[in-house]
Amino acid sequence: MTISGLRTALEAALDGVTGLNGFNFAPNAINSFPAAYVDIINVNYHLDVGGDATINAEVILVAERVNGVESAQSTIDEYIEASGTKSILAALEAATLSTHAKEITVDRWEKVRAGVTINGNTYQAGRFNCRIWT
Repeated sequence: MTISGLRTALEAALDGVTGLNGFNFAPNAINSFPAAYVDIINVNYHLDVGGDATINAEVILVAERVNGVESAQSTIDEYIEASGTKSILAALEAATLSTHAKEITVDRWEKVRAGVTINGNTYQAGRFNCRIWT
């Protein structure tokens, strides 16, 4: 397992979501919306005798406020559905993690109230809280 390999696998899952622009890190700039990126929060090592670890990660979904907050929220709503071609949850939980992890579970979605600022621009955003078992 490598963290960089895990990020790449999750980015591939995000890129498979209809209309979504995926990143394996927080980007310096976003040119195509909506977008989502992977943020590793922490790694809990040696959870059992076999040395398995649990990784807590967030996938941050970002929508542009072109026509105001309401249009950005409408865009986000499409991507937080539990199923369908635009479902980030479904894509992440079906991701092919190969040798990088055994399983990923998306525990919840929550809005980032202040939005996310990237390159001086503030966007409507939220996060999927994920647990990954290696």
